[in-house]
Amino acid sequence: MFQSAYCEILLRYHSRRPARRPVSFVLALATSFILGLTFPVQEAMAAANAGGVMILHADPDLEYTSGVDYCGGFDLDACENATTNLPRSDVPTVWWVSAAFPIGSSPRLAGVVFGIEYDPALITLSDFRTCGEYELAHADWPDPYSGTSVVWFQAQTSYLTPVYWFAGYSYYSDASTFSLRPHPTQGAVFGDDSVPAQIDPIADFGKLGFNSDLGYLPCPAPLPGGSCCLSECECVILPEPDCLAAGGTYIGDSECSVDACGCPPSACCFDDGSCELLLEADCLAAGGESDTGRDCDPNPCPNATTGRCCLGEDLCEELNETDCSAAGGIYGGDGTRCRVGSCPGDCDPIPRPNYETASRGDGPNVGGVLVLHHAAEVQMTDGQFDYCEESDLADCASSVTRSDGDESVLLYIFAAFPESTDPDVLFATFGIYYPTCITVEDWGHCGSYDYETQDFPDSGTGYGVSWDDPLTSRFLEIAWLAVSVEPGFSGDIALGATSGGYGEFGGGPGLPVQTNPVADYGVFGFATDGYAPCPPPVGACCFSDGQCQILDRDACADAGGTPVEGVMTCDPNPCEPTPVIETSWGKIKQSLGR
Repeated sequence: MFQSAYCEILLRYHSRRPARRPVSFVLALATSFILGLTFPVQEAMAAANAGGVMILHADPDLEYTSGVDYCGGFDLDACENATTNLPRSDVPTVWWVSAAFPIGSSPRLAGVVFGIEYDPALITLSDFRTCGEYELAHADWPDPYSGTSVVWFQAQTSYLTPVYWFAGYSYYSDASTFSLRPHPTQGAVFGDDSVPAQIDPIADFGKLGFNSDLGYLPCPAPLPGGSCCLSECECVILPEPDCLAAGGTYIGDSECSVDACGCPPSACCFDDGSCELLLEADCLAAGGESDTGRDCDPNPCPNATTGRCCLGEDLCEELNETDCSAAGGIYGGDGTRCRVGSCPGDCDPIPRPNYETASRGDGPNVGGVLVLHHAAEVQMTDGQFDYCEESDLADCASSVTRSDGDESVLLYIFAAFPESTDPDVLFATFGIYYPTCITVEDWGHCGSYDYETQDFPDSGTGYGVSWDDPLTSRFLEIAWLAVSVEPGFSGDIALGATSGGYGEFGGGPGLPVQTNPVADYGVFGFATDGYAPCPPPVGACCFSDGQCQILDRDACADAGGTPVEGVMTCDPNPCEPTPVIETSWGKIKQSLGR
């Protein structure tokens, strides 16, 4: 069962090569399925994720806000500290699904399959999102008794790894639970990144109680072992033989802390940006955050009262707002940092790689391009998650590729194909590139699924969209981006290929899926001209023998033909063969007086 779920992930997009290589257990599964190889997924012996469980943790004080990704807000420091019960409320609250592994283990989490169960008459879901890098959800997800599969391209090694988050509420006073359970068809397993891939069953499932104490927290028991000092400022829980084999000092039942290992006083950062040298325990007791092993000179502590101050082109200092204004600079806001390209004048050029723009192969999507379009007619509103099918753009030539304002803009990504092609698009992938004065505030896809490289939508990262059924239109809506530029700056945001292989259309009948590189990429400019690489129009192309073909002008010229202006069809044939006079060489010489 586990194998079929992850085979489907790769069948949907087996030909892409992400910036981070896909987890090997996915590759192994897909390869064995597609090519008919015989090596199995290993599940007979306990592997790296043995003993792991799935738990639920809620933050009753965190009120849900639309448009926010809460994966980064997961701050649970230990399984036993999870909150598993919520009071009645008509305001959505956020809770997380997390994988939890035994203290002392060495997890390598690259994928997980699980399901959910709840009573929709009592619990209302407002939002949800994966914390992995690719997801293949059950058709009814997130309905009760449905399931999903989550994949990371790089193995996760923490004892607690956020897998998913939900936002919801229970208005009624009836007691109810939101429970984790096996996937309805694929079971419940963790997968690692070894080759051949190894899987472990999920040992237990947590529950979140609403209006009750019905929550259940199945924290895994620590593995036998004790405190091991790998250095004076690093302590881990390991069995004594493993500790000694790693070159550590085994201190057994003593508290596992850097203080117990003899770490000297280190930088302790406070909210005002001040730094003191304190032992870790003393730092935490004083309300600070320990930066183990660091000194206070230079001060490593962030100071929220300072920010980026642009004093001229390529001249940036971190100052408070008052000092920045006194120096005649432009203040970037509290907590902003100086980076390359932070100040006006450094927005161009975008650090884009060279990519091949000549489309290759004979797949159905040859010559397809990606275009950015500013849909000024669509208004962005708080709480709206989907802007697909709201743009009225009908063709590539009408794309709007420039804005001269400072306000946020809604950009649509369209795929355009030559008129001579019959597209068959199952997926599209691409990268995005932009300077530091531009921010991607939000994004969404217009397909059935999406997948992204780590840190997307940072500049240079990749994104992909796939569909359950191939699309055949020559002008397709792929995704949308909400983008803004800092006041006073000019620059552009561009689509492009990435070094990891994002930059393809895939489709066509049968397997393997046929892929074609994106032939060219669009650019959108803030106070500068953008670029829409529309496919050239096609029309009748006449050859000397009277044959007619439908080609674009360049292809017609390359083939030795002559384009017929304004004629878009070969039926009726507009071409006349070059006249041939039947004569002899003697008659030709005679006509020339020779």
